[in-house]
This record gives sequence, C-alpha cells and structure tokens, in this order.
Amino acid sequence: MNKELEALKLDLEEFKLSKTTEFILLRFDREEALNMLKALTPPTVDEVCKALSDFLREEISYDNKQFHYIIKNTQCLMFVTETYDNNTFSLGVYLPPHLITMIGRFYEGVEK
Repeated sequence: MNKELEALKLDLEEFKLSKTTEFILLRFDREEALNMLKALTPPTVDEVCKALSDFLREEISYDNKQFHYIIKNTQCLMFVTETYDNNTFSLGVYLPPHLITMIGRFYEGVEK
C-alpha cells in the first residue's frame, strides 16, 4: 500500500503544478484523489487513542509499541494490544470490527 500512497502523492503534486481549462473535471479528480489519499493513509496514534478512548471510556496511551490504559484506582496496566517480535499483535479487550481494522492499519503504517 505504501507504493500506491507515494504514487498518489506525486499525482497530487503534479496536479497542483498543472494549468488547464477543464477546471471542473480536474477539481473532481483532485477531490477524488484527496479522498483516496485519506483512505490509504494509516491512522495516527492520536486518532487510534481517541477512537479507543471513546469506545472503552478510558484514557488510552501508546508507548511506541502497544496501546494500554491504567485500571481506575489501581496501578495495573490493561493492554489493549500486545505486540510481538514477528510483527503480530493480540487484543486484550473486545472491540468492534472498525476499531480492529483501524489498529491493524496503524500497525501497518508503523512497520513501514
């Protein structure tokens, strides 16, 4: 996916430099390209933490390896994800599919 993302960024740069009379068509293509760019860009750590915090109703943190939160009134860490050396991770909580996908896309972006 990284190659596609780089190619799309180059296409957008070329678009910014080009001049044409077909403004409406190019504007549509540019908006479509921006939507594709957004869809291909992995979520940031802040976006993932916010989405997890909203769902779990806990303050989620990321320590450059895994997402976690501190259980209220204790010093115990609860891991949302645990990462392993072979580029895999496990989930320590039940999550809906869209959050699992978001976490997976985040870790794919970190790999690169």
